Amino acid sequence: MGGQMRFLVIGLGSMGKRRIRNLVKLGETDILGFDVRRDRCEETKAKYGIRLVKSVEEGLAEGPDLVMISVPPSQHLGYALKAIEAGVSFFSESPVAHTSEAVEHLIRASQHGSKLAAPSCNMLFHAGVKRINRMLSEGQIGKVLCVEYEVGHYLPDWHPYEDYRTTYMSSEPAFGGGADVVPMELVWLTKFFGNVKSVTALMRNLRGLEIKAYDTCQMVMETQQGIVVEFHADGVCREPCRRCRLIGEEGTIIWDGIENWVKLYRAAENSWTVYYEPRGFAYGQGYSHEAMYEEEVAHLIRAIRGEEEYCHCLTGEHHILRIWEAALQSSMEGVVVEVEG
Repeated sequence: MGGQMRFLVIGLGSMGKRRIRNLVKLGETDILGFDVRRDRCEETKAKYGIRLVKSVEEGLAEGPDLVMISVPPSQHLGYALKAIEAGVSFFSESPVAHTSEAVEHLIRASQHGSKLAAPSCNMLFHAGVKRINRMLSEGQIGKVLCVEYEVGHYLPDWHPYEDYRTTYMSSEPAFGGGADVVPMELVWLTKFFGNVKSVTALMRNLRGLEIKAYDTCQMVMETQQGIVVEFHADGVCREPCRRCRLIGEEGTIIWDGIENWVKLYRAAENSWTVYYEPRGFAYGQGYSHEAMYEEEVAHLIRAIRGEEEYCHCLTGEHHILRIWEAALQSSMEGVVVEVEG
């Protein structure tokens, strides 16, 4: 598939606009947009010059090469099924569905066609994560033994231009609040350290925010490779944080995803080396690493054209939902839970 492609972007909020910006920067101009909110439609048309459609059905009738689903998480599944039924490739923000059972349904439905089903995997394109991947591939800290990873921000500061109580972060019962980032972070954690065998978790609402989901999620996972991964995500931390520590037999890697540096300790040399990444971080306009989204969309387009294999799939997404369900069970029952599938 060469030349210009046609895209249908469903959802014209912050993520939908971001995807349109990514497409435009990559030279794509044939973009259709749909949102149930008229103000978002008009704003996006004025800003990016896209064509608006009055319904998803109208957009699908235009024969897009790809449907990009950027609506609140609870709506991802329905639009993904519409794309599959129309025989169109789709990309969905994370997570593609709320339950592993729903992902199984998507897998069965997608088997009837040869189109691409592409769950988001943006963290694989984060500059810090890519550097960590290179270091691990080169064996710079030897065998990985354990990982500590913390992600946090203060939910009312998430989008300074709107009240969080009017957004899906407040209304989503599963992946709002502090749980919003859990699925997207589990993509790279499972890619690097293996599928999860068991999990112990504690989910709580600690700050009294007006949300339906948990504001704090603490998970300790053992992977099938025998690596212990501690993962903390919250929506209560007043300073944005993204910190990771990887302990290996021959050294340590420490990553600060806000300050954008990666430190490498080599035991044989008893020395630290610091690598700095481009910042690209907009504090005043919400939390954003635009470059990784651009790289993700560029990779997605190449995958649709058959130039390379998309690096995440529904099977991987199914495992991530299994981890989440096991974590919820662990938190409710106070036990270690084996992860099925």
